[in-house]
Amino acid sequence: MKNPDRRNFLMQTGSVLLATGAGTMIAHAARAITPSATAGPFYPPKYPLDSDADLVTVAGQDRDASGDIAHLFGAVYDSAGTPVKDVVVEIWQCDAFGFYHHPRDRGDQADARFQGFGKDTVNQNGEFHFRTIKPVSYPGRTPHIHFLVRSNHTLHLVSQLYVKNEPRNQSDGLYLAIPEERRASVTTEFVEAQARHSWISEPGALAAKFDIVLGV
Repeated sequence: MKNPDRRNFLMQTGSVLLATGAGTMIAHAARAITPSATAGPFYPPKYPLDSDADLVTVAGQDRDASGDIAHLFGAVYDSAGTPVKDVVVEIWQCDAFGFYHHPRDRGDQADARFQGFGKDTVNQNGEFHFRTIKPVSYPGRTPHIHFLVRSNHTLHLVSQLYVKNEPRNQSDGLYLAIPEERRASVTTEFVEAQARHSWISEPGALAAKFDIVLGV
């Protein structure tokens, strides 16, 4: 069973976001639509039993996943800059050793202590928050996190998030396929959390702020 403190952590920090204004509540300002991208071959064939927004702590495991813990947070907007409500954000990525939880990925060798997939329903301000690890590379790809946005009956967007100032971006075919003027919208910096985000008290954690803009 998950540690109750960890299970409630994301809810508590989400409340802090609202209380301190550290969230992404920027409305009525036109924004560039987030470019779409391939989902890749490793979207889970079925949801794992533990598929919440904390990918680092897995039910039934004795310790957290390997890797650099990172808090990925932001909000979903429409192209007019209005927060989008009633959508779910999903993410999936490889573990700290470059393996996905997927039978097609070199024998499904992924870290059992890492969920590999998570989902979060946005709050009334369109905000989401994941506790995961900083993405790493694997053969043929620069570090990235897959994400999608959906509602009950509609898939709104599938794309990929990249790491700012990552040298391997410049040799990654999928990253380079994005028009240069739009790459910044799917590229974000992972920084020391406590240095810039006082509401994250987890020692040694990183933080990455990432907003998503839908063409709706």
